Amino acid sequence: MNLILKVKLKLLLFLWLLSGLITLFLEELLLNKSEATKIEKSLSLDHEKDLVTAKEIKIALSKETDSKKILPLLTTVTIDWNAAKIEKMLGVTNYMAKTALKIRKSSGFGAAPSTKIGRALSNSTIEKIRSFYESDEYSRIMPGKKDCISIMIEGKKESVQKRLLLSNIKDLHGKFLERYPDTKVSLSKFTKLRPANCVVVGCSGSHNVGVCKIHQNIKLKIHALNLALKESDQTYTINDLTKNMMCPDQEESCNLLICDECPGFSPLSKNLADRFKAKNIVERMDFFL
Repeated sequence: MNLILKVKLKLLLFLWLLSGLITLFLEELLLNKSEATKIEKSLSLDHEKDLVTAKEIKIALSKETDSKKILPLLTTVTIDWNAAKIEKMLGVTNYMAKTALKIRKSSGFGAAPSTKIGRALSNSTIEKIRSFYESDEYSRIMPGKKDCISIMIEGKKESVQKRLLLSNIKDLHGKFLERYPDTKVSLSKFTKLRPANCVVVGCSGSHNVGVCKIHQNIKLKIHALNLALKESDQTYTINDLTKNMMCPDQEESCNLLICDECPGFSPLSKNLADRFKAKNIVERMDFFL
């Protein structure tokens, strides 16, 4: 009898301990669930805040096209955003996102990228470029009475006759660098320094002087020539061809076709004929002045 009682007591004690353990487990489970719910709500709120932030910045970005103004906006994102998140949430490039983070790290929120100060051109170089544009070799005075433009000269408004450029700006830039190899100037700066009275072919009124038809015809022929020789390593430009027909140190007489020393068409004709013959393209080629 005593043995049965002892067994019952031990069983009751075991059940009581088991009940306590179950209670502790359930309390811990509920606590963890509560914490998980709080964390989930916190993450949800953070995500909603991110969406609001992204929406606000996207609206601001849609009004800007200048990268110098876009980057300061990107630096205002939440501090825990990395480049990948900025790229994903705002739809910008990874490079812009990384650049914005670097700017924020060095200069703070809303900071703009520092402006790089380049080397300024000397007054003599600027004058050299303008004189180059206005040279009779590279531009021609337009003859019409209305072919003039009002510009400010030393604080006074004066009427100046327009000059039509005989080549595009890119070609002129290349010729300028050839003539002045020691002068370093970028194409953008060279374009910016074009005098206001020097106009390009195609602008209003420029059809009064017929200079582009033959020039463009030659360009198209050179393009066809390069297509025919596309498997060759050598391609031609209009400058290459004119160099082969004129003296190494070109003078004004060379460009006016009155120089007796210029090699003329013969060397160029022979060179092209040999290359065409090697390609079995043509059997005969004539050059006409």
